Amino acid sequence: MKTDSDNRGTGSIKSKRGFRSGNERECKRGYESGYKSGYESECKRDFQSECKIKKLSIFSFILISVLAVMAFGLSAFAVEASPTASTVVVNGQNVAFDAYNINDNNYFKLRDLAFILSGSEKQFEVSWDEATDAISLTKDQPYTEVGGEMAGKGEGAKEAEPTASRILLNGVEVKFTAYLIDGNNYFRLRDVGAAFDFGVDWDGDLNLIVIDTGKGYSLEDEIAGSIFGFWRYEDEEEVQLIVLNSDKTFEVLVVGKDGEPGVYFSGLFGLSDGVIAMTDIKVSGQETDDLFYNYELNDDVLVLNEGVFHRIPLADAATVLSDPLAPYPPIQ
Repeated sequence: MKTDSDNRGTGSIKSKRGFRSGNERECKRGYESGYKSGYESECKRDFQSECKIKKLSIFSFILISVLAVMAFGLSAFAVEASPTASTVVVNGQNVAFDAYNINDNNYFKLRDLAFILSGSEKQFEVSWDEATDAISLTKDQPYTEVGGEMAGKGEGAKEAEPTASRILLNGVEVKFTAYLIDGNNYFRLRDVGAAFDFGVDWDGDLNLIVIDTGKGYSLEDEIAGSIFGFWRYEDEEEVQLIVLNSDKTFEVLVVGKDGEPGVYFSGLFGLSDGVIAMTDIKVSGQETDDLFYNYELNDDVLVLNEGVFHRIPLADAATVLSDPLAPYPPIQ
């Protein structure tokens, strides 16, 4: 019969053998055998120091993960949209938008929002990027009018279908929850507010949607103290970025400081008794074994085993994703 010591040794040996042979699956099994036998900390060191997932090329680390914290996913089916009945107030002034309500969320045209916010501290430009066939959004730039902004207002219920429009935010591809209604794209107001860090509030008593460019987006208050959000870890060898979404999906980007391509993987996660289980993991589209980590959460600090991750404000997400190895917080 094997002792705990034997289990620890077996886990370590399997981990090393899996690493050296390039067999990622065997590598992880070695770690997990040590974890399950009570020697998780010893085998963790083998796993982290010798069993790193092979570096694979990635296209990009998609910001949809960050926005999914707010959006709770995108419906794949047509839904009913009704004209927004609420009064919209922008920086204290009533503004009549062509907007729709879908499943208790309000959707606006990007150009209408950019037009109204132009000249404010949260202004942004909207243009078409022919090279990438995408809508390009640029922070801190005045909006260039093209005509048709703030024109008309929908009447009656409409059928809304999810839109497949590609969007670049400062050159990084992002995903907003969006719908196509009568040939126009409408985007979830809270997603836009989070991307450009302007306040979006709801006054139920007065039936008011309040947009305030004088303050930041309030989702930080909603997710403060929860595990959901955008996290960053850095050591001498690499930077790890993790997004934990409210729909229990996750995405991870690992970027080494040796100049090799990064590793991107995604899947589902669950929490139980101080352990986070990552399941249905796919690395570059290929399924791999589940992972289990001890975790501790203290407001804006998340400890996974012995790795200390710090919460990244959503307003900084695009900046961090555009250059993961840049110092954070930025050096002034």
